[in-house]
Amino acid sequence: ATGQFLHKLELPLSFSFLDPTVERDPATGDVLAFCSDGSTLACVRVEQAAGQILWPQAGDLGSSSVPTLVGESVIVVGNQSATAFARATGAANTFFTDPQMNLNSGAPVAWNEARGEFYVKLDYQAADRTRVRAFRYDGQASIQLLWTVETPLEQFGGMLAIGPRDHLCMVRSDE
Repeated sequence: ATGQFLHKLELPLSFSFLDPTVERDPATGDVLAFCSDGSTLACVRVEQAAGQILWPQAGDLGSSSVPTLVGESVIVVGNQSATAFARATGAANTFFTDPQMNLNSGAPVAWNEARGEFYVKLDYQAADRTRVRAFRYDGQASIQLLWTVETPLEQFGGMLAIGPRDHLCMVRSDE
């Protein structure tokens, strides 16, 4: 370990404001980074000396959404919709639209691979409500809303996570 950077890639400045989601492609061994700037998601192959944008896709991504790897998809939740992008091609499937704008400006999802489900928590200031939604993931083109739980906004702060025994948990600070 030398502390030397192994990979360096210049991207437009707007991509530097949110952390990318990084994976090693099991088929090729390539390092892939899924980068969002709030309006564009890009899949970038990162190489030691350079890199290559494999695909960019525009959409309602929200300024706070973190791309989440779910099966063969990258899930991004924006201000008023949720979209699954095919990891290999960037093909988009907007599987959920919301008539209300959420306060989160996007939100990460919690993926429960054992159950084939993912969850998202969205806050709605105008309605003074928080909604947690569960979706069934059966593939890029097959995502269904399973249920929605609604609570008063102040009761449900924090983020969602998958806990022991594959239970859905809420993580928050008491401060």
